[in-house]
Amino acid sequence: MSHKGDHETIDFDIPWTALGLLDGWVQYGPPYGTPRYKRVNGIVYVEVMVLGGTSSNVVVAELPIGCRPKYNTLWCGNSGEPNTHGWNEIRSNGEILVWKDGAWGAMTVSFPAEQ
Repeated sequence: MSHKGDHETIDFDIPWTALGLLDGWVQYGPPYGTPRYKRVNGIVYVEVMVLGGTSSNVVVAELPIGCRPKYNTLWCGNSGEPNTHGWNEIRSNGEILVWKDGAWGAMTVSFPAEQ
């Protein structure tokens, strides 16, 4: 580990790696890619575009140790219903949640890898 400002980062890189989807979530399909993550220079990049799931506030996938934020993080997101927005969360334990109002959810985010 090294320090960048007040963040501890994990130094070795991880190439794009597919996320295993949970709880009935599936890949959205073409032209969108497979839900995935990578870590470059201590920064984690996550791309998720999914359909289904049994509800809107469950874990979609989980990031491994070394690719997790220090604290829970929230972002505005999109959902499958007209004129609605969801929000997305990546928790410090690696859980990725897509909170949605519609049939699908999406996020593209990055953050320092601190856990």
